[in-house]
Amino acid sequence: MYKSNKRRHTCIYRCRYRSPSNDSLSKKSSGLTIQDIKQFMDWCALGDETIDTRLNFMYKQEENIKNQMNLLTKSLKLIEFKQWYYETAKKEGTEQHVKT
Repeated sequence: MYKSNKRRHTCIYRCRYRSPSNDSLSKKSSGLTIQDIKQFMDWCALGDETIDTRLNFMYKQEENIKNQMNLLTKSLKLIEFKQWYYETAKKEGTEQHVKT
């Protein structure tokens, strides 16, 4: 898999410390599985021949993150509506006027 231990070490160093887009914490927080992270690190170790593969992977990740953001935005809007609803009901002392 790796051409040498030195190359593997260099790749891991480059992926973890030099490039913020390759940061392991960023990958985990973006919903990647351990297998996805391992696959990405393997592509890094293979070098320049996998740049297109890694770029396509990042585009797919961007799409996944945007979809997650859309779902979270919808959830947040619902929570904000419920907060308004209950704040208004509390202020008026009843839900009756809020429901109409």
